[in-house]
Amino acid sequence: MRRALALTAAATITVALAACSPVADSETRPASTAAPVEVTAPPVTANPDPIPGVGATITSHEEAVAADTAGLGVYITNDGTQLVIDPKAPTPQVVIDEARASGLGPVAPPDRETMDDQIEVLKSAFERAEAAGKKVVFIFQTGTYGDWDDDDLKATHYGAYLPQELRTGPLGACATPQELRDKLQPRIDAQSDPSIYEFVDLTV
Repeated sequence: MRRALALTAAATITVALAACSPVADSETRPASTAAPVEVTAPPVTANPDPIPGVGATITSHEEAVAADTAGLGVYITNDGTQLVIDPKAPTPQVVIDEARASGLGPVAPPDRETMDDQIEVLKSAFERAEAAGKKVVFIFQTGTYGDWDDDDLKATHYGAYLPQELRTGPLGACATPQELRDKLQPRIDAQSDPSIYEFVDLTV
């Protein structure tokens, strides 16, 4: 009887071990034949920098580049404000005002020293406009001055501060602003893009 119980217990243990033994997946599940699915992320498109409008004030390099790409320019005022301008449009009032601040205008400077100081102020506005793509020909009354110890005004005529490419020869002593314009217009017409040039008469 004891032997029969022992054999029965042994058989039970064997069955239990068989039931708990791991079976390889390959014996219980068929191998998958589906191809792996590739997920492609959609391309990321960078938004272009918005183009600032004429008259807008900008503060970043990216805005300046966007304006330049659109054929616009950036005029930097005396106080450092960056103003978007159209070189083919009339000269902005701020450029004219800063040019007038030189003191050059309808009355010739009384002496050469004053003339030189005023020209420096006008030159600053001119160069900043030129850097923005606008070529301004500023007209003002000037004159003939003495030399050495006598640099006072001797006679008056009209002159202009010119872009370098228009300084191709003497203009003489022009009696009126219109005479000066007439002499300079052929030089402007000979440029590759005359539309960016403009006369600004500081005498009016």
